[in-house]
Amino acid sequence: MASSKEIQDRMKSISDTMKITNAMYLISSSKLRKARKNMEQVYDYFHTIRRSIGDILHHIPEMEHRFLEPVDGPDFAGKRAYIVITADKGLAGAYNLNVEKKAEQEYHAHPDARFFVIGQVGRHYFLHKQIPFEEDFLYSSQKPTLQRARQITVDLLDEVRNERVQEVYIIYTRMKNGLQSEPVMMKLLPLSREQFYHKDMGLPEGDEPEVPEEFFPDAASVFNQLAPITM
Repeated sequence: MASSKEIQDRMKSISDTMKITNAMYLISSSKLRKARKNMEQVYDYFHTIRRSIGDILHHIPEMEHRFLEPVDGPDFAGKRAYIVITADKGLAGAYNLNVEKKAEQEYHAHPDARFFVIGQVGRHYFLHKQIPFEEDFLYSSQKPTLQRARQITVDLLDEVRNERVQEVYIIYTRMKNGLQSEPVMMKLLPLSREQFYHKDMGLPEGDEPEVPEEFFPDAASVFNQLAPITM
């Protein structure tokens, strides 16, 4: 039977652990609120860009572009590239694991695909599973910045322009709330025309705008500038 001193030491140890975990909870909650605030700040900008693309496609539905699915249907297929976003550290429950499992499923379905992994947890997982990935693509998931996002976009667009890949997807974790999350795979390129006709993202198909839009120097040039930003 444990002595009273041993019991007291055990109680103190549990109390100290509770203080540490509570501090970790407060720090993580603060980081989550900051991340959500940053996301809300850029949402209006992102929404406006997508709506502008919807306006262009509404007026020029026959537009052909390397960043767009063909007019005759979404049966476009080619070599795939995946941007896989994970954390740099573990102890995050299913936050990383679900994304890693989804990426592994895609690898087995498309073994010739190229994987661009962001975050050390994902890189270690790919190495452990012996899944090939672009080892020169070294990006941390800590403290994301606009400049870093631009550089990642440039890297992937170069792959598309040089025809080394034809389709680009992103796999990441979407936080529903502080306790629930889900893995999401989204197609980035080629852009689907239908997504820009959604009532929340672009003009509904068949609706005429109240004021005719004007694009300078022309709609195709504007689209050429907006499409890479949308990715």
